[in-house]
Amino acid sequence: MNKRTGAQPDAKSNDIDRLWNYFTHEDDLLATRVSVFLLAQSILIAVSASLVNNLAEHSRSSNLALQPEIFGLTVALIIAGIGLTLIFWYVFSLNYDNIGITMELLRADPLYMKIAHMQSKKRQSRWYFRILFRRRGMNWAIINGLSVGLIFLWGAMGVFLLIGFLSS
Repeated sequence: MNKRTGAQPDAKSNDIDRLWNYFTHEDDLLATRVSVFLLAQSILIAVSASLVNNLAEHSRSSNLALQPEIFGLTVALIIAGIGLTLIFWYVFSLNYDNIGITMELLRADPLYMKIAHMQSKKRQSRWYFRILFRRRGMNWAIINGLSVGLIFLWGAMGVFLLIGFLSS
């Protein structure tokens, strides 16, 4: 448990300690999920890009027999990548909401309010926080920016695949 010096061991203090523990648990979940998501996406992107490159290479050579198989496999991987992105976007959003609810409950803790005020003051001095993140924070930017960026990447990969397949 999170024990702060000078705090009286009453029910409110225990509730705040449990909230802090829950908050760190939710934050750890988010960090772990982002790591797993990035690993899975990286593998899918590398394999898909390699297959698109193979398709482009085979379209220039006389070996046209492999093209439909490479095309089909790459389409399946692109669909899997888009699906994985949408699933993780949903899971990240739920986790982000849980963190937000916990933060609201932590506002009853004077220590949390002091930390939050100091962090907010520091963040407001940064232009990118005010403009790009729209004061929503880094977790929000990671969840939405990463997901939208990867959907665009998967779409671009699909376009390159289609161009490579049709140009043969």
